[in-house]
Amino acid sequence: MNGAQDLGGQHGMGPVAPEKDEPHFHAEWEKRALGLTLSCGAFGAWTIDESRHARESLSPAIYLSASYYRNLDPCAGNPVEAPWLHFRR
Repeated sequence: MNGAQDLGGQHGMGPVAPEKDEPHFHAEWEKRALGLTLSCGAFGAWTIDESRHARESLSPAIYLSASYYRNLDPCAGNPVEAPWLHFRR
């Protein structure tokens, strides 16, 4: 894997600067995004592999400009190209 989501250990990206006393969630919608992602996986709407593939398939421009929780949104990319969005029956 060599994409925007796989930057660990690469040079030239600058240091990681965590916020002092950073909260787990910066906004209420981030809690819901995580809850929705976890619950859809638990109910069989998608697998962890499908969810990860969707995030890793985002264009670098979208992936790098969005927050962690925004990248959990299955519609962040092009939903037409995401057949896993259709719930299994």
